[in-house]
Amino acid sequence: MRSSSRWAQQEGSRRELGEDVKRRGFESLLLVGKSNLDFVVEYACTKHGLDYLTRDPVEEDSVFYLYSEDYIPDTEAPAAADSGGQRHGAAEPSADNRGFLQDFLVG
Repeated sequence: MRSSSRWAQQEGSRRELGEDVKRRGFESLLLVGKSNLDFVVEYACTKHGLDYLTRDPVEEDSVFYLYSEDYIPDTEAPAAADSGGQRHGAAEPSADNRGFLQDFLVG
């Protein structure tokens, strides 16, 4: 059973995630990798008017890349995305437009 204080803390994290990404001028958020918490990310996007993406977008200028809890980016290989939108061995976006899910959810 979830405690109300833990749920309140998670609610704050979801709010911060959507607010932070939107405030920085992004219109979309791409969740890179499989996540058991994708519903949390989708909720934050919906609440703050962000497009929630699960596959690589055609235009990348206004996209924030959020790495799932199980994804480890590889910055040494050229970009190559699979059909699930995962960038195995991909050259990753700059630090300005990427983040890690656990950084938003773990205070």
